[in-house]
Amino acid sequence: VTSSGVLPYATVTIAGAVLLRGGNSHPFAGDTLNVIYVRLRFGSVVHAMTGALAQLTLQLPVGYICRNATPASSHLGLFAGVAKSGPEGRGELGADGQWTYSGRRCIYKLAANAVVYGGSSIVIAVTVDNPVHPMPESSLANVWSVVLAAPGHAAAPFEFPLYELNGANVDASNLGIAPELFARSASVLGRFKTATLVPTNFWAGAPRTFLRVFFQPSQSTGDEPGLIRLVAPEGFGFLERCDVVDLPFEYYRPLQGPYSAGTPQTFPLGLQRICVGSRNPDAESWEDHLGIADVTTDRSFSDDVVYGFVLQVLHPSVYRLSGRIGFAMTTFADGFDRPLDHSDAMPLSESTSTDLHPSYGLYALQGMASMLEVRVADMMPFAHTG
Repeated sequence: VTSSGVLPYATVTIAGAVLLRGGNSHPFAGDTLNVIYVRLRFGSVVHAMTGALAQLTLQLPVGYICRNATPASSHLGLFAGVAKSGPEGRGELGADGQWTYSGRRCIYKLAANAVVYGGSSIVIAVTVDNPVHPMPESSLANVWSVVLAAPGHAAAPFEFPLYELNGANVDASNLGIAPELFARSASVLGRFKTATLVPTNFWAGAPRTFLRVFFQPSQSTGDEPGLIRLVAPEGFGFLERCDVVDLPFEYYRPLQGPYSAGTPQTFPLGLQRICVGSRNPDAESWEDHLGIADVTTDRSFSDDVVYGFVLQVLHPSVYRLSGRIGFAMTTFADGFDRPLDHSDAMPLSESTSTDLHPSYGLYALQGMASMLEVRVADMMPFAHTG
């Protein structure tokens, strides 16, 4: 076949990624009206021609529902640092086009004669309802994609092959933005089935305490070793080498007796645990404490097991009920940028999880043991371990 003149269409290239910061403030499964920012970079020109025949379809992963799409705000913090030095890469598709929404698809139709030039970048604020089930970023089902339809110089639009966002080739380094802030998708977080944190000392005069941490994930890490990040509230902190140790061995014994049915057994984190303390970049005030403890393990996490461990925590010199007052915990797999489950304020127990202040505080005076009375109703043995 021999042709001459202008081809009826030419290849249109596009690259894209989901931004890991600046949005996704409702990251949990089942959350609604969550805003996720998507950046697209066009490798070639898209022209709608006089018939307004060009459109872009942003296809979300299965389970999402697209509710709205708008240009990203000029106050988006991710681009604030580069706005003064040149183009932000935060362009728009044009005010004359029209967005429509159908299930998990956000569809933008360019206005007549509208043009998106090659090399231009746009950032879209996509409002979504999250899937009802957790979905890690690495899941094969968690794929964001784009489909372009454009006429070129033909009389009818040509639909180009679906492009899956892969987090690469978005020209982040040229904008002075860390490439690791872009990803192929956003994790849909789960909530721990159980997550409690019990100190051994509540007294404000005590400079430190040992926390006994228990949690049951809602998402397993598969074959990957599990990772944990604990974030302390203001004033509390961790040692730089924050050793993680096992609970007393009684906690890990197999369950027995009439109350063991349906209760998962508690397991240690594994044989090799490394804990490193670091400063919290989001903290409003520093003091001298390190607000983050990152724990790496050699054991994968299962969603049908409770895990327990002990970690030393430094107390503040003055305890204030201000800001975030609970310890937050997140589990990860395959690196600390791939979250799975999260708790904003780990309670003392399940019974305090709905309280205004569910986590533990510090008391100005130390109570006396005689103030508490505990009665054991029945000391009769119910099982023999041999």
